Amino acid sequence: MVPSAFVMLEELPLTPNGKVDRRALPAPERAGMDVKNEFAAPETLIQEKLVRIWQEVLGIGKVGIRDNFFELGGDSILSIQVIAKAKLAGLHITPIQIFQYQTIEQIAAAAKVSACVETEQGILKGEVPLTPVQHWFFEQNHSRPHHWNQTILLTLEAPTDLSVLREVARNILIQHDALRLRYQPAGETWKQFYTDSIDDVPFSVTDLSGKTPREQSAEIEERAWTLQSSLNFLKGPVMRMVYFHLGESKPGRLLIAIHHLAVDGVSWRILMEDIQTILQQLLKNENVPSVVKSSSYRQWAQKLNDYANSEEILEEAEFWEKLSKEKIEPIPVDMPGEQNLEEHTEILNSSLSSEETLSLMQEVPSAYSTHINEVLLTALARAFSRWTGRRKLLVEMEGHGREELFDDLDISRTVGWFTTIFPVLLDLRNTIATVDSLKIVKEQVRSIPKRGIGYGLLRYLTPDPAIRKDMQNLPTPEVSFNYLGQIDQVLGANSLFSPAAEPAGPDRHPENQRGNKIDISAVVSNRQLRLTIMYGGRLYFRETMEKLANDFLGELREIIQLCKAPSAPAYTSSDFPLANLNQEKLDKVLGKLNKK
Repeated sequence: MVPSAFVMLEELPLTPNGKVDRRALPAPERAGMDVKNEFAAPETLIQEKLVRIWQEVLGIGKVGIRDNFFELGGDSILSIQVIAKAKLAGLHITPIQIFQYQTIEQIAAAAKVSACVETEQGILKGEVPLTPVQHWFFEQNHSRPHHWNQTILLTLEAPTDLSVLREVARNILIQHDALRLRYQPAGETWKQFYTDSIDDVPFSVTDLSGKTPREQSAEIEERAWTLQSSLNFLKGPVMRMVYFHLGESKPGRLLIAIHHLAVDGVSWRILMEDIQTILQQLLKNENVPSVVKSSSYRQWAQKLNDYANSEEILEEAEFWEKLSKEKIEPIPVDMPGEQNLEEHTEILNSSLSSEETLSLMQEVPSAYSTHINEVLLTALARAFSRWTGRRKLLVEMEGHGREELFDDLDISRTVGWFTTIFPVLLDLRNTIATVDSLKIVKEQVRSIPKRGIGYGLLRYLTPDPAIRKDMQNLPTPEVSFNYLGQIDQVLGANSLFSPAAEPAGPDRHPENQRGNKIDISAVVSNRQLRLTIMYGGRLYFRETMEKLANDFLGELREIIQLCKAPSAPAYTSSDFPLANLNQEKLDKVLGKLNKK
């Protein structure tokens, strides 16, 4: 709520009636605001550590201690990486501190030497409570639930002893207990537990050296399909690694497939970092040191189940249940009544230029005091409004879910499925100007309690059956949106791996039902914002989705141009004075003010 600009006046302009003449108040001079802080070098050891961490996470060569994390392109997902790396450097930083203190100078003053938290060490075994997103998965009742994975295919640049790769896989199983999860049906629900067996390392080798490049590519895709289909969350494994040997003088390919029940986007960042670290140590004939684990996925799940019955979460039910009063019309389809299976999925990719992406990540946030997710959702709502002619859009949002709820847990380097899934109603109301839409969407997003984690807790974990039933009867979104963050740092310039060009087969079995009509994701890769629209190919013509993608990117470009315009307004937090109030409370406050 601290304004980004202050204007000093000798006196306030008044109307003839003696009231403040707001129209006569001068706008803040952007010239003064646009001047970036002069570079300030680190002065303390803590500041030096944080500068190196920011440079690594943000991929920026020069960072001053007064530079703003979010204006440099930071986001909530990158903040998790900052916290994890700070912990390894002996510093304790919380997510809230990164949002409160957005410069290194401020964070360094608030940071503490890492606090000790209780964590489970060794190879874990025993039961693990289900988290909300895992309840959601089993609720989908897929026809082929074992084939619902996340997969990555990498080019391994340096020749590597295959026994070394097997040892990497074994160490990853030891370090990250979630990769040894198993499941059993238990009445109407499921049980989840760790197995402590690491004898059967899920690593194999496929020799394709005698084939042509075209044959190799085709066989990689075919073998990848077989590998992904072989995952089994009842008997195991939930992770497999296979190395494709393409010839003595050719870089090989490494496929890693993990069932989604055990991994998410942030977990992949942790895994890739650990895989590379372990591989480098083994290639140097070094022993892999024992790693002190962060809090386990089981500890997180147990805390969530307890928290779901807290008064704090139960009070959120009123916020979510207001959706039941909204009239949500289905989004239109080109071909009504058709099936929507995974085998019918079509994919449309588009992107901004690197220059546009840089402006979007660094200039727009400072111009409008926004976060990247709010800007993307504004463009999404306006693009859909162009298509449907409606001002409301119900979106299924995905968040990273690693919220700072418990002081005695540290999940900065914990692998598991933490994702939160929750509905968001984007209501453009009577806004016409892009900036006005941005303001109102920002207000709606920031009114969501705890970034949406309470929705799943109330729907799946609260012991109150009436609340669970009310939550299950809320309107269901038909569109999903997920901002995956910046992934350039996952496979950096010094990485042993690079993304492979060959296809790795579908992550999900073709016979599974698609959850939404349209799934939209955005990610920053190779310095470009890349937009992916996955849609039911028997529901929509490609031309319809191409127009939607073009409108989405067009709205983003308009926001970028507005922030570059010399006359662009300098919005401050005073433009959003009641951003954390819901509409009902807002109306009450305004009503009282009007009476006074």
